[in-house]
Amino acid sequence: QPYQSIHHVTGVGAEGVVGQITTGTIKTIVGSGAGATLTSGIGNTAFGAGALASVLSGTNTTAIGRDALGNFTSGDANTAVGYRAGRLLTSGTNNVLIGQDAGYNLTTQGSNVLIGVSAGYNLQTATSTGNVVVGHNTQLTTNATLNNTYVGSNITGGASVAGEIVIGSGATGLGTNTGQFGNSFTAKISKCPVLVQAAM
Repeated sequence: QPYQSIHHVTGVGAEGVVGQITTGTIKTIVGSGAGATLTSGIGNTAFGAGALASVLSGTNTTAIGRDALGNFTSGDANTAVGYRAGRLLTSGTNNVLIGQDAGYNLTTQGSNVLIGVSAGYNLQTATSTGNVVVGHNTQLTTNATLNNTYVGSNITGGASVAGEIVIGSGATGLGTNTGQFGNSFTAKISKCPVLVQAAM
């Protein structure tokens, strides 16, 4: 029976927005089909048709925008803002996805920060965590892995990379533990943070 032990729940929209909730506190759900399958959790917020439409449980997850985190089922501390942001993410923690289609193809990853329209759209390898992407249409490859940083629009990341840093509009990554700044200055990043070998 719904509404067995819940507190501070607000629901506005069609399709029984909060009709399945049985336990939990502090939920705000607004929009047709938003949070339609949510049964438990704390501090979840969904604004927009289809936002958090598949979620069953979770804590402190926020989805704002049509179909934002639309396939998400469980996880904690995720934030998605924008049409279809994190659309295919099903689980994971500590992701921040801001912009239309940001992190669209993520599935189970965590600790990614993707900001900009289509930022990190292709990123989908299960082990891809700790990536930071800021910029319109800046793409990590589908098999990018850990702790890559990209700042600028229309950047193309390297394949199967970790620790790649790319800064500058239209720049292309050069591989694991390298830095690319614009289209001319490149650097091989040493494990010692003080040493950088540069080639002009």
